[in-house]
Amino acid sequence: MKLEVKSLARMISKEKRGRQHVERKIQYYRRGVGSLLVNCIVSSCRICFSTRRLCSNSRDITRCYHGISCLEDLGPYIIRALTFSPLDYIQAFIVFQIVTVSIAAFLCWFLGRKHGGNNQSALLALTVFVACFALILSPPWLYSWDLIDVIVFILFVHLVLAGMSLPWFIGLFAVAILNRDSALFVPLWLVLDPIVRFFCQRSYKLRPAAVDYRQMLAGAACIVVGFLILESLKEI
Repeated sequence: MKLEVKSLARMISKEKRGRQHVERKIQYYRRGVGSLLVNCIVSSCRICFSTRRLCSNSRDITRCYHGISCLEDLGPYIIRALTFSPLDYIQAFIVFQIVTVSIAAFLCWFLGRKHGGNNQSALLALTVFVACFALILSPPWLYSWDLIDVIVFILFVHLVLAGMSLPWFIGLFAVAILNRDSALFVPLWLVLDPIVRFFCQRSYKLRPAAVDYRQMLAGAACIVVGFLILESLKEI
């Protein structure tokens, strides 16, 4: 009889802990969704104060604010594609910003969950992103290509932390170079990472791993191809 009571008590306790665990998860997911909605609202409010100026600058895909030739193509072209719908350019720009910032916020949450290992890390990463976006970024200097840049470099951080293979970096670079020349940081990392690893291991008197010349060569080739793409885009 005592064994049955103890077994029943353990089952009840286990079920109670399971319910509490599920409730905690639901709370964290609700907070995450709430933070994401707040992020969308903040994005919408910030864009409303400077939409026309941002749109006029985003239309110019061959000149920066100071008149220097540059290549910010992907963002403005996506916005132009959205104008084939009933949306005009300003409305398309607002939709574009809300969608891209929401994607970036989700990626931050995913990054915190994946590499932090729990929902607290995910919520912290999402909260930091929302706070930085709301407090640091200045709307007059926030263009469509900058929003894509945020997504690109969040993905880049994930690829590095996850130890993804070389084709993932090349694929990310192939898309990012169509948006902005800052994509060249990806192949630059491919070149420098094996060198830094080699000398760090030597400095700590560890057995240095062989330098990954394949990765370095791929990075150097991507840099050359990237510059060729940028020069060809200038002539379009």
